[in-house]
Amino acid sequence: MSYNYDFAIAGLVILCFIIYHFNRFKHLDNVHTNIFKFLLTISVFDVILDIISSMIMELGDSSFVNLNTFFVTIFYILQVLFPFTFLCYIQTLKSSNNKNLVNIIKRWVFLPIIMIILIFINTGKGFLFYFDINGNYIRGEWYLLMYFFTLQLV
Repeated sequence: MSYNYDFAIAGLVILCFIIYHFNRFKHLDNVHTNIFKFLLTISVFDVILDIISSMIMELGDSSFVNLNTFFVTIFYILQVLFPFTFLCYIQTLKSSNNKNLVNIIKRWVFLPIIMIILIFINTGKGFLFYFDINGNYIRGEWYLLMYFFTLQLV
């Protein structure tokens, strides 16, 4: 299978332009901008890890299994952090009251924590994903859990 990197690279370039513009012209130091900066950072690392892990997966070499497991695990963690951070960012825009954000975080933070724990447990169990002896990516029996997590936050 051949992965098309064009969209990921274009997305990375656009994110870099946004970061450049944001850091050059927006010098506000409040909750909105701090969460937005964190959201941009997660997005950049997410795209970079997507490209790296896809390149290693395309090789399908058994010598890269541990390296790819590491990259895909970090990629999955970023996939958990992104929707939660986006939810927090939306809440800061919705209300000028920071108490609302604190209540949202207290109410919803347990879901990302549980998912991150499950992702770390996955490295030994393989219920979300694993790599076979030949280095091929295999979806685990619970791989849809990542999608359900994202939908739960919506």
